[in-house]
Amino acid sequence: MSYKVEEIEVPTFVILKCADLPNAYQNISVNWTDVCHDKELKYLIQYKSDKSKKWVVKSRHSWEYRTSCKSLASAIRFLENIYKEA
Repeated sequence: MSYKVEEIEVPTFVILKCADLPNAYQNISVNWTDVCHDKELKYLIQYKSDKSKKWVVKSRHSWEYRTSCKSLASAIRFLENIYKEA
């Protein structure tokens, strides 16, 4: 019996470390200098600590803005939906 395994592309993203990032996310965030040359990285999620307190999703193509979300979970769901549609 043989099985056909279909390869699926997994969204590769990081949470960018910043001084205002809530403490709960500090351990899973990375410094920009650690990932800026990573060719596999397709998206980054950045916390905006201004009065909006938004999570901004940017794509690798010139790190262009894709969307902003009220929560990290919403930002990750946004990325998951990109791959479901592809």
